[in-house]
Formats: sequence, structure tokens, C-alpha cells
Amino acid sequence: MSSSSSEEFRFFQEAEFVQSLANIDYVVWLSKQGYFEEVAFLNFLKYLEYLEIPQYAIHLTYHRGLEVLALLLNEKVREVLLNDPVSFRRIVMDQLWASWARKPEQA
Repeated sequence: MSSSSSEEFRFFQEAEFVQSLANIDYVVWLSKQGYFEEVAFLNFLKYLEYLEIPQYAIHLTYHRGLEVLALLLNEKVREVLLNDPVSFRRIVMDQLWASWARKPEQA
């Protein structure tokens, strides 16, 4: 595997992971597994912010994952997730729905 194709493979794996964050039940599962308490995982989430850059974001189908990623980088949000996953799920789903409702329709 060439360096270029391995970098492309890694990019698409990272993009797929960020998109999976749009599934709030998956985020709650990650929390229950202890991922959000690991410094290495939190550093990985911070690293994934590069996917917000338009030249990379254009490859995403589920951009809501970027919104959830931004929320997960907030320590207070992670505290709610760890201490009360039911409330976390409700709050994030409400925010995502509100964001979706404000988005203008595209023709």
C-alpha cells in the first residue's frame, strides 16, 4: 500500500468516525465504554477538528457529526454525558433538531 493510498484510507476512516458521532446512541455507548475519560481519545477528537475545513468537510455526508464533535470537545458537555447520559441524549437531540429546523431549504 502506497503512502498516498494509506493516507486516503486513514482520512476516510476518520471521516467515517466523525460521521458516526451523529448517532447519539453511539456517543452514549462510547461514554459507557470509558472513552471520554481517556486523554488519548480526547486528543484524537481534538485532532479530528481538521474535518471542519471545507476542503475536507465536503467529503462528509452527515455533517451533524461535526456539530457533535464540537460539543464533545467541551468538558462541561462531557460531564453531562458521563453523569446523566439520558439528559445528554435529550439535550443534544434537541440542539440538533433546532439546528436542522433553522437550516434553509436547498432547491
